[in-house]
Amino acid sequence: MEKKLLFSTLIFGLHLAFASAFAYGEPVNLESLSPKSIQCDAPPPDSFRMTGYGYNFETFGWVPVSVGDNHVLTVFKENASNGWDSLYSVKVYNSKEYTLTNLQPNTRHKVGIRTKCGNDPSTQVSFVIPDHGVILELVIGGRNPENAQIIPPCQYIDFEDPSTTWIGFKVSRKAPDGHLVSYFEFERGKNGAEGIIKRTNAPNVLVAANEDNNWPTLNLPLFQTENLQFRVGEIKNLSEIFIFGFINVAFSGSKVSICPETSDPNKLWNNLYAFQLLQEHSDPCPSCLSDGNADERTKGYLENDQFTVQSPFLESLNIFFNDSKFTNGTKQITLMDVNGKIILNNKFNVIESQISIPLVFMPAGFYVLRMESNGAVQYHKVIKI
Repeated sequence: MEKKLLFSTLIFGLHLAFASAFAYGEPVNLESLSPKSIQCDAPPPDSFRMTGYGYNFETFGWVPVSVGDNHVLTVFKENASNGWDSLYSVKVYNSKEYTLTNLQPNTRHKVGIRTKCGNDPSTQVSFVIPDHGVILELVIGGRNPENAQIIPPCQYIDFEDPSTTWIGFKVSRKAPDGHLVSYFEFERGKNGAEGIIKRTNAPNVLVAANEDNNWPTLNLPLFQTENLQFRVGEIKNLSEIFIFGFINVAFSGSKVSICPETSDPNKLWNNLYAFQLLQEHSDPCPSCLSDGNADERTKGYLENDQFTVQSPFLESLNIFFNDSKFTNGTKQITLMDVNGKIILNNKFNVIESQISIPLVFMPAGFYVLRMESNGAVQYHKVIKI
């Protein structure tokens, strides 16, 4: 059935799509889709739904109607009149899922999917208006872990796994009179509508705060955040807080990721403070590092400004060294997936200010990069598209 599609002025942002040996996407230049006749009324895929989300990304999945179908996703955002402004479209090839990244926080989005016919999308479309449905709450009253294990930052943990007895993180700072340490327990609300960050009751000055720099106390034990990001800081007096980092919470089904912010240059982690993601497991956890592992625990932390990591990346991961003193020498680089599986673990002799690591073979997704140099380590979350 012949239909005329008129695309009026749209805001188009370049959006890199997933690429792997079997699935990849490419941006669509909406202006090239000028008024034209399209002989395509193929139905959209089945079960179009959101499968995961975080501070500034959303992941969608679907079931193609026919084997080999390709698709076009179109992203809209809500405007002040409660209408929808089209942002961009992207073609997705040979895949049943796609992750939209760099979305504007605190903004509602609508995503439509069409089956692709030749070079054109179908006239039939299926829409999803994601409703995250999870409110992040900062409270006190968390439990102290008894035998916590360190796992790589940003790794997803199944909070419904009955063998997982505690999920949380530790922040710390070295002080002249000893370490300052705070533990925070993660808990999902009983009705599933809340993600709860519970600071332990032990006296401490390292706290979690919302965007208004409010942190829970005995008198005011609960504060909500506007999105799935909160900040951590040190209380300097009864009314002031020094913010030293930001933490993002993301969900994928029954799994949660707790991840320090590393991509926003205005929210980089202060080097004087350390973050460790922790899990207590009733069964042995082969992908975890024991909290008592002296070798890993006593390593120092590389300063954030010594190197930067390209993220997201397409075929090669580029690492840029900013400090000339850090450029020369051997660096141990480990790349892990969100389940802790080691994808790459090699030593690189750095003689220039940049390393380019070919990773065409890796599927698109989220990974954790660990770099060690001269006994100091640093973790980064990276995204392959």
